[in-house]
Amino acid sequence: MSIVITQLGDSVTYQALSYMWGDPEPKYLVQLNRKKFKVRKDLHKALFHIFPLKGKLNFWADEVCINQDDMQERESQVSLMRDIYKEAERVWAWLGQGTESEK
Repeated sequence: MSIVITQLGDSVTYQALSYMWGDPEPKYLVQLNRKKFKVRKDLHKALFHIFPLKGKLNFWADEVCINQDDMQERESQVSLMRDIYKEAERVWAWLGQGTESEK
């Protein structure tokens, strides 16, 4: 996966991902721009269930796209989330994998 920086209103199509945060400690590794990046369990599972590992797909997920260590950035981005989801080509809602009885 790779990160592309854009602005709201740019002519880039993307899909947004809404998911449950779960455990506050990021422990699962994904590779972004050839660097390892830790994410929470639910984001990790969502990425590998929803987005196939083939082709190019632009997506937005707050844990990756917002600096979670910068409270000022987090607060300013929260005010933009309505527009982020509104401008997305598609919005995915990940509620978890479910249990065997739910499959």
